[in-house]
Amino acid sequence: MPYDVLFILNQFFAEMTEALRATGGHYAQFTGDGLMALYGLEDRNARRAIESAIRGAGEMLAQIDKLNSHLKSELPFDLRIGLGIHIGEAIVGEMGPPRHEQISAIGDSINTAARLESKCKEHGVPLVISADVVIRGKLQIPEGTPIHRESLRGKEREVSYYALAALPDIISRQPKHQPAVKPA
Repeated sequence: MPYDVLFILNQFFAEMTEALRATGGHYAQFTGDGLMALYGLEDRNARRAIESAIRGAGEMLAQIDKLNSHLKSELPFDLRIGLGIHIGEAIVGEMGPPRHEQISAIGDSINTAARLESKCKEHGVPLVISADVVIRGKLQIPEGTPIHRESLRGKEREVSYYALAALPDIISRQPKHQPAVKPA
């Protein structure tokens, strides 16, 4: 029933918005049953933005599990999400029709993130992350995870990415040279 679909979508968006709020993300827009989140709007440090985005992805996955538990008696199947994460410059500002503008973003990096998200279903995973994110965020991908390289729709250059069943580890920020400590 249409009312049921709206009810479920509104619960979904409420849970995802909460996940973004808790991790410093910005809910930029929704399209049908999807949404775009932006990280790094307040803090231009790329590594911190990536760490927040990874935490946000984890929180979104946890919220969808929570929502599935809540809707178990209502739905004959579990809701699933796919997340595409990429980093890059974008045009960010208020966009939309008069009196309904909202902060959103456009640009090549936004299109790349959307194309990566579409790869989740193809690979059967909840998370597809560009190699740029892994490198710049100093993320640790499980050993043996293949890197995929392909031209995504609308892209001239190949994009390298990882299709992941679980979140990558964030390598700690330990200083390279730690002072020696002598036992007393």
